[in-house]
Amino acid sequence: MFASLTSPQVRVLGQEFNPIEEMEPIEIARMIQNQYDEVENLRPEEESDVIVYDETTTQTTFRADAGIEGSPVELFIHVTEPVEMGEDFVVAVGGYPELLPDQEGNILTMMEAIEPDG
Repeated sequence: MFASLTSPQVRVLGQEFNPIEEMEPIEIARMIQNQYDEVENLRPEEESDVIVYDETTTQTTFRADAGIEGSPVELFIHVTEPVEMGEDFVVAVGGYPELLPDQEGNILTMMEAIEPDG
């Protein structure tokens, strides 16, 4: 699973802000965890640098417990810090079961391939 999320600047009372601009990867990972009833026990594993949209940023690898079709599975979830892309911010998220450890390279490659639309 891989997704890139884009959040535009919001203007309120003459001031601009972006809801994800200041979010840490753990906050984003918890938002994702909350979307799935079967994902729990989210915990950070390691951090490394990755280049997203020509900017070096940090991606954090998390481990989580999940249940897929009634069977326990351990997941790896990778989340980048928000990266400014023009007036927007982008966050990359990728995940895979522990049974497929070779997928980490694919996730990092997709993070580095993020480009602006158009």
